[in-house]
Amino acid sequence: LQSKYSNFILLPPPVQNQKVILDVVFDCKGRIDGHWRDTRYCDVFHACLAGEQKRSYGCNQIGEKFYFDDVSQKCEFTSRNANGCPSNQYFTMIEPIPSVPGSQLSTEAPTEPWKIFVQSREQFGCSGKQDGFYASRWCNVFYRCFTGIATSFLCPKMPSGSRLWWVQHGSPQSIAQETAACTWPCETSRRCSSPGGIVVDSSSTVTESQQEAETVFTQSLCTSASDGSIGGG
Repeated sequence: LQSKYSNFILLPPPVQNQKVILDVVFDCKGRIDGHWRDTRYCDVFHACLAGEQKRSYGCNQIGEKFYFDDVSQKCEFTSRNANGCPSNQYFTMIEPIPSVPGSQLSTEAPTEPWKIFVQSREQFGCSGKQDGFYASRWCNVFYRCFTGIATSFLCPKMPSGSRLWWVQHGSPQSIAQETAACTWPCETSRRCSSPGGIVVDSSSTVTESQQEAETVFTQSLCTSASDGSIGGG
């Protein structure tokens, strides 16, 4: 999908999962603008624009394998299509779903600093919620509910060091979403309205900031053209 801006492409995130991939080279020469699945890894796809590889993504393997489908332009369940990945090669390992101890549904205590920070400021639970993905009080954090267990996710970092934002940030926390995808803040087409702004993590501290969220939005790729053809905003 070509945007009104001349030097970038607005890339619709796949419905299931995606994450940013930085180290898989792909030849976009001769290909039309859009998403193309990698020639080797079924779960990796690339954003081609004007014959150049602009960005690369991978399907998050949460609980089972996903592959990128060229027709639907989404990460699809491999289990639902035996021919979905002819090469049977995947770049990303499957992330195990937390086990359920007996009949009690619980979430393990966090050990990572950002998870400790998130849990200390927002008590999110999956009791009574359907399986799916849910908004948090931050634009770069989201939750997943699966069989009553809550898992939190922090979006990957951009080359600038700031983090991508969840594509459904600001959605009602009571409503499950189908998308587990992070993208450039400007590509969400809306500023951060979540009460905590964004989680800002360094090597030693974790904080939250609405002011930093505004800065990240205005400085993200969609509004910083190198050729000077894009105005600010």
